[in-house]
Amino acid sequence: MKIALLTQGFRTFAPEASNITLMILAEELSKKGHEVIIFCNQILKQPLIEKINGYKVVRQKSDYNSRYKSAMQLLNFSKMIKKEVEQSGKEFDVIHNFSASPILAIRAVLAKKHSKNAKLIQTIRARTNFYLSYLLTPLLNKFDFVVVPTNSLRKTLIRFGLNPIKIKLISSYIDINKFKPRDKNALKRKYRLNNKKILLYYGHMSESKGIYNLIDAIELIKDEDFIALFITGSGENFIQPYERAVRKKNLQNKIKIIKTPVKKTRNIEEYVAMADAVVLPYPNLISTEAQPSCVIESMASKTQLITTDIKELKELVSGYAILAKPCNTESLAAKIKEFLRNGPDKRMIEKAHKKALEFDYRRVIGRYLDIYSE
Repeated sequence: MKIALLTQGFRTFAPEASNITLMILAEELSKKGHEVIIFCNQILKQPLIEKINGYKVVRQKSDYNSRYKSAMQLLNFSKMIKKEVEQSGKEFDVIHNFSASPILAIRAVLAKKHSKNAKLIQTIRARTNFYLSYLLTPLLNKFDFVVVPTNSLRKTLIRFGLNPIKIKLISSYIDINKFKPRDKNALKRKYRLNNKKILLYYGHMSESKGIYNLIDAIELIKDEDFIALFITGSGENFIQPYERAVRKKNLQNKIKIIKTPVKKTRNIEEYVAMADAVVLPYPNLISTEAQPSCVIESMASKTQLITTDIKELKELVSGYAILAKPCNTESLAAKIKEFLRNGPDKRMIEKAHKKALEFDYRRVIGRYLDIYSE
């Protein structure tokens, strides 16, 4: 099959879940003999055309400083598809769009004009922060299938007008050969953190991830024996406010922010496996995947997970994680303190690890192929 994957931006060097999962999908489809092309906007002067591990990436120049030009970029996905079809003389069999906002489905609907027999697929993995865009949910009825990872997202889209028969529940996925249990003590020796109790936050440093809440919680329990590592590839504009907050609270001996150069990702899987607990203090899941990769990776690594009691997240972690109240510093501090004093819940960790094995990309991507052929 000839498959078009449409997304807003695609950075092979950025360790973000949306990039990693799309990369895995494109590589696996290519390995199975399919012709795969990713269409996206250019970010940070990336090449407009490149070939990577068997698939092709086609980008259009971006201008995020102009609303008009941003809108035109949305419409221009159709032109990129048209150009590819004309140059190759072969239409697409599948056009698969990825976005949180239903409004971005427009690019796939328009693109189908140039591959009229293509199957049209939409994947929505997160809630959009542009809530009004849900008013365009009926547009998704033009797709053959709409893929979501959770029942919560499914119910939201139905409430706003999507025909339930269009929906397919397909989970997020990770590489369980990369995120797996390892010898924690050996890793602590490797990173010169011997005999330390380690709390880990990793991922993007945007304010929507609840990081200030975590810093405030650490301040409340600073007399406990632990060190917290924040590992991120986010830019300085995201990191500096947290560095100032850590200095202001005099927590430099408790919190270490490890900056990962965007084009040189650290062995994050080793940090996840080394940590005694991964702490993900989400206030909500808006603009965060409904099944966050960090959550599943922690479970797969047999590392205790401490996160928040959010309805949508509980679909994934109920019974597999220690849950604090969202946006509640005292609750988060209490749960971390309880963990530090009592140690990990080994039974919970074993159950979580078993659950995480269900999210291996080798199992999940087969379901995408099923709907491509259905």
